Order: sequence, then C-alpha cells, then structure tokens
Amino acid sequence: MKYIYFTICTLWLSCGLLWAQIGINTNYPISNALLHIDGLSNNTNNVPSELVDDMVAALDNAGSISLGLGKKAAENAQVDLGSNNHALKMNEVRLTSLTDIITVPDPRAGMVVYNTVAIASEEVEIGWYYFDGIKWRKIQKAVKDPNLKNEFSIPNGVSDTAEIPAISLADASSNIYSGATKLAFVNTETSQIIAPTDGTYVFALRLYFFSTFNNNISIPSIIYDNQAVLHIFLTSKTKNKVLDKALITFPFNQRTRRYYSYRLVMGTTLDKDEEVELYIGRGLSPEFDDCPLNIRIQDSSDPSVKAAARVSLVFWKL
Repeated sequence: MKYIYFTICTLWLSCGLLWAQIGINTNYPISNALLHIDGLSNNTNNVPSELVDDMVAALDNAGSISLGLGKKAAENAQVDLGSNNHALKMNEVRLTSLTDIITVPDPRAGMVVYNTVAIASEEVEIGWYYFDGIKWRKIQKAVKDPNLKNEFSIPNGVSDTAEIPAISLADASSNIYSGATKLAFVNTETSQIIAPTDGTYVFALRLYFFSTFNNNISIPSIIYDNQAVLHIFLTSKTKNKVLDKALITFPFNQRTRRYYSYRLVMGTTLDKDEEVELYIGRGLSPEFDDCPLNIRIQDSSDPSVKAAARVSLVFWKL
C-alpha cells in the first residue's frame, strides 16, 4: 500500500511540474514566464535594472510565446531586445548571385542577411539583403542620381482633338489595355521611362484633360450630368504586363468645353533597365456613362517648357 501511495504522489507532483514556471538562477521568476534565466542571480523584484542580464520566455493571454533578452518582451512582440549598448547581429553569408538559393537553402520571402562579399559580374555588393520571394534585393538608403532624368511630360504633337478612347470594364478588370492610348511622355533627353536599378518605384502622375464639346454655346449640344471614369494602367513594356492600375471618377456636368485635373500616385517593383509605359482609357457605357474627354497636352513642342496645365510625370526609387 505504501508503494501505491508513493507512486500516486510522484505522478501528481510530476503533472504539476509540467505546468510550473522554470526559474534558473532565480527564486522569483516573472509572472506568466515559462522560462526565466537570471544571469547574475540578482533578481528580487524583477524591476528593469535587475532584468538587464536575464532571458525571459513568456506566454501571453492569446497563447503566443515571446522572448525578451535583457527585459520582459513588450506586449505583442515576439522578440524584444533590451540592451542599449549591444547590437543585433544578423547572419553573415556569401551570396553568389541575386538569385542564389543555395547559400541560404530554399529562402523564404522576407528573410534578411548580411552579405560579406562583392561580385561585380553578378551585381552583388556587400551589405544587407532581403529576399522578395524571387531574388535578393539590397537594402540601401535612397540617393538621388544626378544623372537620372525622372521628369516627363506630354509635349505638343498629340492632336488637340485626340479623344481618350473608351474601354470596357471587363477589359480593364482583366488587365487588357490594348484599347487604351499610350501617354507619350518625353523629357529633354529621352522618351523611355527606364528603371536605373532594381527596387521599388513611385510614379506621381498629374493629369489634365477636357471635355470634347464645341465652344460655341449657341450650337445645341448634349447636356451631360454624370460621373466620368478613367482607367490608368502602369505597364512593363519589357515584360508585357500590367504592374499597377487605377480607376478614377469625377463629376462631369457641363455643355461647353471644360478642363479637369487629377493627381494620382502609383507604385511597383522594377528590375534594372526595365522599361515602363502608361496607358489611359475612359469608361465605356453601359457600365459607365460615356463622357468624351481629351488629354491636355503642353502648349509648346519644346519639352523643356514647364507649362502648368499639362499632363506630367515624376518617378523616383524608394
């Protein structure tokens, strides 16, 4: 009988220990800590000054585990580093190319490493890289390239009566932009919008357009009182695909020519030397009211003329 009681007590104590806190070098583990290691064994009240040498693995109310080094992890933080005189040192690797998936086997999107070798032929540099799911991309401070010509506009040369073509909502939703018209941007040196390096780019577009009505009020014309719609496509000419798109609406209510303006920001990730183009089309009835519109171009054929009322574009790398 003694042996039976002893066995039962041992099992009961063992079950209790499975759920107990584990404190190493401390008799005062932090509440809700699964594991609390006190490096200097100096904890009595678990105040911040006593935790600088500690490691605390805790369980929050949602059942998630957090790890604090030198402190208890802040709420909703998985890892929290508490030192103010130490640094986080990431894994150092030797990438062989931007598409290297051998050095870090089967990398996942979002992984970060510090590359320690430069390979000019592979455009690999020393520094921080993150994996975007396809290739390694360098994390670097954005620096304006003085040679980058990133301001574009549409000069006089497109007919003043060239109407923005109508495209169906079905085509726009399916990224079919063949019925739209290309925004023929140029600057003083080029008519090509090309990414100088790999990275994420922002395109700030300023649109000017007008309704295609006869200016002579004495001539009867249709009175529109509708919502006009424009489809904008940011496309890769290099890869022949849509990178970003937007649908913009605005009131359309007049019987004579009237000018409109709209500002739009679009963004995408580009490879080095990838060329992009922008296309525009107006909504097509019956999905939208068919409101005829024209692109507003520069008053001069000289792209250096900075007329305010013109379609223009500025892009930059983040």
